[in-house]
Amino acid sequence: MSYPYANGDLLANPQHYQYSQYMGGEFVEAWRAMRRDLITSLPPPALGLCSNSALDKTQSILWQYCDARRAGERDLSQEYWIAVLVKKFEVSKRLCRQYADMSPHKAIDKMDYLALSPYLLLAEAMVHQCQLELKSNLLSCLLKLCDTLATQVARMTYAERSQFAWVLLHEQELLNLVEARLKQ
Repeated sequence: MSYPYANGDLLANPQHYQYSQYMGGEFVEAWRAMRRDLITSLPPPALGLCSNSALDKTQSILWQYCDARRAGERDLSQEYWIAVLVKKFEVSKRLCRQYADMSPHKAIDKMDYLALSPYLLLAEAMVHQCQLELKSNLLSCLLKLCDTLATQVARMTYAERSQFAWVLLHEQELLNLVEARLKQ
């Protein structure tokens, strides 16, 4: 069995995971094998993304949150927006570069979703959030982000691939933690 949810271009044709059937332990092993192969194809894991002066709104919000978490701090001012961006990704499986300030925070340009940094930073944010409190909705979002990003590796810079390797290693650690808790 192969892992079916990280095939094709998931930005062009998002996977909505609707009516997914239960496939048992074979499915989990196929997922683990796919992720293992992906990690070995990437450069060494590192938090390679950094700030620059030309950040769009989505990336700026995510950067501020991740930068605070990297420093061991908690930026509560950004947590509202993290929840908004999680919802935006969960609904459309895309992240636009800019959203309106006012709720319901509509995308400024619905076709501006190809930048990879926001996806990588949201994945990092999900890792940090899960390390604070392991919630199934955040872990689910992380898994879907990683599926999407797995289909975009060829477009990534070296720093983005290193960042993705970091995310994937932490995704594995979080899933191992869940598995250990379930066995207790």
